[in-house]
Amino acid sequence: MSGKKSIKYRIGMGLIFFGMICPLFSFLVPFLNLSTAMSSTIIAFLMVGGPELFLIAGGALAGKEALDSIKHKLFKPAGKTRYTIGMTLFISGIMVNWVLIYLVLTDVVGLDHKSLLIIVGSIDITSITGILLMGTEFFTKCKRLFTWEGVDSC
Repeated sequence: MSGKKSIKYRIGMGLIFFGMICPLFSFLVPFLNLSTAMSSTIIAFLMVGGPELFLIAGGALAGKEALDSIKHKLFKPAGKTRYTIGMTLFISGIMVNWVLIYLVLTDVVGLDHKSLLIIVGSIDITSITGILLMGTEFFTKCKRLFTWEGVDSC
């Protein structure tokens, strides 16, 4: 698709983008002072149903070339620097989460639920960003981690 993009393509790409960031809006729901049932319903939609709906609709509108372009950009091989930054973000996110859990459970740090939700959500976003930065090398290593490569002893 060269030159000017069609309105169908632009709407599709917008829906794909919104589907990818849709779960982030669930962190704002507790601040809306809605009933528990309404908050739970909205959060469930933003975390589970909404992203899939927007990604499928966006993919259908944007077309195969747009989806291939997104896939190529997100899952391209990472260089050493990008991989190192991604691994640092990923590991530090996990470690900070573990430490924070113990600090909160032992009442060393007193946080209300909303503050804790924002902190943990931010840490999770950092870890996910780290995974995406590591590129295809990370997924290849994970696949090897769960594949038996030893010698069977019978």
